[in-house]
Amino acid sequence: MIRRKSLLLFCFLIIAAAVTLWYAGQPQLYPVQAEDDIEPEAAQLDPVPDWLYEDVKARLTGNAQALLQPSSLTVVRTHLRYDEKTGQRQEPELAVFVTLDHLNGLFVLYAQQDGRYQPVYVKEEPVYGVQLFSVGGGETLVFTSGFGGTGIQENKLHALRYTPEGYREVWSDIGYAHTAYPEEIQVTYGNVQMSMSGDLVYLRLQQKRSPTGEVQTETSSSETLTYDEQTHQYIP
Repeated sequence: MIRRKSLLLFCFLIIAAAVTLWYAGQPQLYPVQAEDDIEPEAAQLDPVPDWLYEDVKARLTGNAQALLQPSSLTVVRTHLRYDEKTGQRQEPELAVFVTLDHLNGLFVLYAQQDGRYQPVYVKEEPVYGVQLFSVGGGETLVFTSGFGGTGIQENKLHALRYTPEGYREVWSDIGYAHTAYPEEIQVTYGNVQMSMSGDLVYLRLQQKRSPTGEVQTETSSSETLTYDEQTHQYIP
């Protein structure tokens, strides 16, 4: 028998985590006022500066460029980098993302280099969610992105941190996957949480459904991943 209560609880956790940024984190969402003048606590909704809009637009192609508007961009201020000696956070990064349709979107992380914001990480995929977790003096950013098509959708979770080699993707796995076969539909939900000790906890729910969408079987699992200072990856 399908455990409906466990399914509802797991889905609630997924939804709660997904909306964390959009509601609890709203003060961190803002289009920046100027490239070289970003106040540490600024949250005003001024127009997106030309340099940022033009840089994002140049990374899109074809019809996606025509669809892009400054108001399409979401800008999140992050603090992935900090000085371990002083314990002070460095200049904030800017995580910029946009989703135009199921095939066109972009995630770009900008960081201060030589007094200017420069792109340090780019993922050319539609983005469906962003989460920030405090880790020590810095933060880990996790975003969900992926492409979709007829009968197939695969979105992945990507964890970003600052490492001695710079800003890097330190872990990735399934956030949502949907594949429709003639005889069944396979669906996977994935989400992450951060433990008090700084471990990444990956939750996964897998379902097999009938062609009409009725759940036939489901399995859930969790995996605790520890950040390895040698490889700079989250590992089991």
